[in-house]
Amino acid sequence: MNVSLDSILRGIVSQSVGLIVDDGFIAVGAVIALVVTGLLASASIEAVHDALGIVLFAIVTAVLLGSLARAGRSARTHAVEAPAAEAVAADQPS
Repeated sequence: MNVSLDSILRGIVSQSVGLIVDDGFIAVGAVIALVVTGLLASASIEAVHDALGIVLFAIVTAVLLGSLARAGRSARTHAVEAPAAEAVAADQPS
């Protein structure tokens, strides 16, 4: 298997950009969750304040699970594409 430096660098850049986008999605989701619970805390009665921690946890968990699901779909798509590309390359004469 002959792997060129160019393909390695392309893979590194692609993974780095994907990581920044995924982490950015999580960070924005966490900030939105914090703002939502802050607004609920300022607008609600004190009896509801105890439940707001659970609300914050639920929203952040939903954001994380959404990010994991998206990453899983992306990995599955790339895993399917990679063997197909290798099969095409193997069929072509060198």
